[in-house]
Amino acid sequence: MGARGIWTLSAISEGHTSPGAIASLMMLPPSMVSGDLNQLVDGGLIERQRDSSDGRWLIYTLTQAGQEMLSGAHQVYVEILGDKLDTYPREDLDRLLRMLFEVCRYVRDRVED
Repeated sequence: MGARGIWTLSAISEGHTSPGAIASLMMLPPSMVSGDLNQLVDGGLIERQRDSSDGRWLIYTLTQAGQEMLSGAHQVYVEILGDKLDTYPREDLDRLLRMLFEVCRYVRDRVED
């Protein structure tokens, strides 16, 4: 599974459960996200259900296997990132975090408009 699959699992775990919400969050065409979702369903990592309040909508949730896959991917990411970040002074990391927060807020504000 590639990074986009992990990002999709992460989006679903954070409550972005519809194809449109996932596509918007990831800034990808809905058709691409639909293909990724189908692969994740076929792989047993997510489940697809009809929305109980509106049967026209599809809702995706992680399976146990999907949760385990995401947890393992996060652990690897944290280890790799931690190894590199340990080489920087604390002040640089503080500055990096502030910059990342500002960039994320800027992008989110533009996407939500």
